[in-house]
Amino acid sequence: MSVEAIAVREIDVFVVADYGPNYTYAPSAQERAEFLIKTFPNSAAAKNRRYVLIPYQYINPSIQNALGVKTLAEGFFPEAFQ
Repeated sequence: MSVEAIAVREIDVFVVADYGPNYTYAPSAQERAEFLIKTFPNSAAAKNRRYVLIPYQYINPSIQNALGVKTLAEGFFPEAFQ
C-alpha cells in the first residue's frame, strides 16, 4: 500500500508486528509505531496514540493465531477487557 492510500483512510488503530529483540535488521516495533504516528498525524490513531504491538508469531499461520485475535481485540476494544 502506498503512503497516499493509507493517508486517505480512516485509521483508528495502527497494528505493528513485533519481531522481538533478536530481530536487529529493522527498527523496533515501538519505533515503527512512533513512525506511523509522525507520518499520519491527522489520523485518529495518531491523535489518540492508539496502536497494537502484536508478536510476530501470533500473525503467522499457527495455533497461536487465537492469541493474535485476542491481542487485536484487546487493542481495538480495551474497554471490553476491563
